[in-house]
Amino acid sequence: MYLSTIPWHFFLILACICYSFEWWMVRELHTLGASSLEIAFYKGFFTVLLIGSYFLFTGKIKEHFRKIEKKYIFPLIAFWLIFLYGNAAYAEALQYTKVMNVLVIIYLSIFLGILSGWIFFGEKIIKSLILWAILAFIGIVLTLYNGELIFTFGIGEWIALTIAFTLTTTASIVKWTPGLNTWFRLLIAYSIGTVILTGIIAYQWRLGSLFMNPILIGVGLLYSISTGLLWRGLKDLGTKSVPIGQMGIIMLLEPILQIITASIFANEIPSSINMIGISIVFLSIVWVSMKK
Repeated sequence: MYLSTIPWHFFLILACICYSFEWWMVRELHTLGASSLEIAFYKGFFTVLLIGSYFLFTGKIKEHFRKIEKKYIFPLIAFWLIFLYGNAAYAEALQYTKVMNVLVIIYLSIFLGILSGWIFFGEKIIKSLILWAILAFIGIVLTLYNGELIFTFGIGEWIALTIAFTLTTTASIVKWTPGLNTWFRLLIAYSIGTVILTGIIAYQWRLGSLFMNPILIGVGLLYSISTGLLWRGLKDLGTKSVPIGQMGIIMLLEPILQIITASIFANEIPSSINMIGISIVFLSIVWVSMKK
């Protein structure tokens, strides 16, 4: 089946499914002794290994290098800088605050996406989109509500706010570089980032220890495939054709699926308020997915 025959929203939904166990893998990697930087290293290292092997095997890497135009150089540099930060920032934010706080702030990006789409890409801001974005955000707050109304704003929350900006920026860069192959762009971003991370970890004399524990390697590989290769690749494929404002609402499926998987595998049963929030978010996603 050709990619052009598949609705682009479908790629975003698949990306959310691939991301649904991210919470478990980050927790397990931390439990096994990996730091936030080392978790980001695993994602980058194995993603580069897998994508690089594919391009070398098919012999297409030179072809994609020839397609890099001068106008793509700055966006590519910005993409990997933001990428490097974003991969480590989420795991770091979870060290300082609750998952609920991090996710609520990160998903303020739906409003940043609507604004970015209007400013940089001429996407229309219609009243119904704003309404569903507000409802979706209220839904996600209710979904993540755990019985505490107190919301402190500390280091973890500030880190989460910067992640919200990086999500919008990377989506914009994907739209600014439509001529680049999605997987090739990821290869470049992860390659440069992984080289830097390798240098930092090697300087700390911890590089060898990352490959001594087979369980750590296995979880790191799984984390890379699901949240590095598949999640990022599928998300970028959908971002190319879905307006940024709509994409932000669809991607709210990520925390919804994480809550569902946590309730199934970690016995974290959602409350009735959480279920109301999940229903509101689902309705918002259905509405957005039906829009052309």
